[in-house]
Amino acid sequence: MNRVIKLTVVFAILAFVLMGAAYAEPVKDTSEAFSIKVAKGWTSQETEDLMSLVGPSGIPHINMSGEAVEGVTLAQFTKVFPALMKKELAKFKLISSGKTKVDSIPAAVWVYSAKIDGIILQFKNYVIFKDGKFYNVVFCTTTGRFKTDVTGFDAMVKSWQWIQD
Repeated sequence: MNRVIKLTVVFAILAFVLMGAAYAEPVKDTSEAFSIKVAKGWTSQETEDLMSLVGPSGIPHINMSGEAVEGVTLAQFTKVFPALMKKELAKFKLISSGKTKVDSIPAAVWVYSAKIDGIILQFKNYVIFKDGKFYNVVFCTTTGRFKTDVTGFDAMVKSWQWIQD
């Protein structure tokens, strides 16, 4: 179980490292499991993720990935996430953590900073488990822009809607 969780976190981090506004029409992710309203000025970026967005200034990024998982719950993942991130990211610092819902589905949320390619960045990370799949939504920007940029990200997450089969 810990191996599955660790691999999922590592894949999410690797996907991220490699890669108050008006809102447009809802956009579906590549698997068509959900849609969100993307803030005006944000553009999509070609990646293997479900959705990858770049902010108007080119600095904030959002990556949404999904992985099939078995035998791991949100509660189990929540317990190990900070320790795994501390092992995987240089200068990892947990700023806050909590529970929320994304379109009525329980989710965990963390705000943290870490050093990537010599730069301290600030992240907001939502994790959702739904129908045997782990959804990892990672927002990142510079520490100086975080308070400004995170508002648009939170509004996009609040617009999240699961697509019914």
